[in-house]
Formats: sequence, structure tokens, C-alpha cells
Amino acid sequence: MAVDTIRFYQGKGLLDAPRREGRVTWYAESHLERLGRIRELQRRGFTLTVIRRFLEGELEPSDESLVAAVTRPSSPQTLTLDELAERSGVAVPLLKNLGQAGLLVPVEGGDVPLYPTDDLDAIAAGMKLIAAGVPLGPLIELASEYADATDRVARNRAAREHIEKKS
Repeated sequence: MAVDTIRFYQGKGLLDAPRREGRVTWYAESHLERLGRIRELQRRGFTLTVIRRFLEGELEPSDESLVAAVTRPSSPQTLTLDELAERSGVAVPLLKNLGQAGLLVPVEGGDVPLYPTDDLDAIAAGMKLIAAGVPLGPLIELASEYADATDRVARNRAAREHIEKKS
């Protein structure tokens, strides 16, 4: 790794300064571990600001999937319901239930509905909650309420912007 990169990370608060003895700098194992973590998070597409929040403990490692889903630009790639089931490991009937609850919404219609690949991250986050002991029924109910509230906020905001543009 280039010295400039290490100094840049230090300047951004991502990496502690090394121990110095005269003109020699000594990096500890903790520096190497942290550089590895920074590289891993960068490879996953996180910004340096988000990486710093992870490293400072503001965000837990368990938040990575959620942060990735929220911060990653939408991918144009889509999947059929069967492909979504195969890639997520979730049975098609459960995915259909999520669709009926308004939690899986196809982005393209036609004869075969297509779902964004970003839904894989949301499904993975839901599966982690289930694995942690959150019952499926209440989880779906809560997620539906959240989706409805988010939709209302977005519609209200769009309506306000439309009114503000007219005045």
C-alpha cells in the first residue's frame, strides 16, 4: 500500500498514527487489521465517511447489510420471483406473502414480474431478524407499517414540492 494512502487514511481519522523512533515509523498489527477492514469495506462499496462510522463504533458490523442497501446506488439488474427465491434461499410461497403484504414490489411487469436485485439485501436483513428470534408475523406487520409510512412521507413531500413550485 502506498505511503500517501496511509497518510490520507490518517488524515481522515481512519487510521491512528504509528509509533515513531526518529525517522522510522513502526506500525502495529492493529494497523494492519484496520487497513484490512478499510479495504474490505471499500471493496463492498462503502464511502470513507461510512467506514469511519463503522470503525468508530457508531455502526455495528450487523448493520452492514442495511447500510449497503441504503447507500448503494440502485442496480438496474432484475430477477424473477424464482430467481429471487434461489438467490435468497427463501421459498417462493413466503416471497409471494411478502408481495401480498406490499414488501416485494416488482419494478417491471409484463407476463413475468421482475424484482430489483436490491431486494436480496432487504430479504437477508429480514432473515437475520428472524434468526435473532423476531417472529415472522409481527416482522411482516411491522415492515408493512414502515413501508406504508415511508410511502406516505414520500407522497406528502412530493405534493409539497409541487405546491412550492407553483407558488
